[in-house]
Amino acid sequence: MPPSPIMGTAAFHNELGNHQVVGESTWEHLGPILAEQQMLDATEWSAEALDTAADQRQVLRLCAADGAVGYWSHGLIGPRPSIPLPGIDDALHALVNVDPWTIASWLSTEQIELNGRTPRVALFSGDVALVVRLARQTAARLS
Repeated sequence: MPPSPIMGTAAFHNELGNHQVVGESTWEHLGPILAEQQMLDATEWSAEALDTAADQRQVLRLCAADGAVGYWSHGLIGPRPSIPLPGIDDALHALVNVDPWTIASWLSTEQIELNGRTPRVALFSGDVALVVRLARQTAARLS
């Protein structure tokens, strides 16, 4: 896999390789994984505000095997300063006991229950309640 211009550590490439969708590169599937400074630049938040947002599940924090931390960029919308996707916190709370890499993949994968849309697109379209209901069902299946 070629190095990502966004998050190039070997640990992230190894972690992403564990969650690859058949026929599609992981970077195409999940989108860019932002390093902390890139996330701070995109949101114009302080490091403390970013930690709080991750703890409150307003953004999805991803950890690699070597401890490197990144953030799922597709959970943000808008130009700089970007903001969390409306409803992402509700979906992330519903998936609280699910591995973050699995969550990023699920949010990026077309779902039959969403008429072939990804949960991310459905959230962007305002279908928060539908995505949260599906997230709860998914979490129950994975537990």
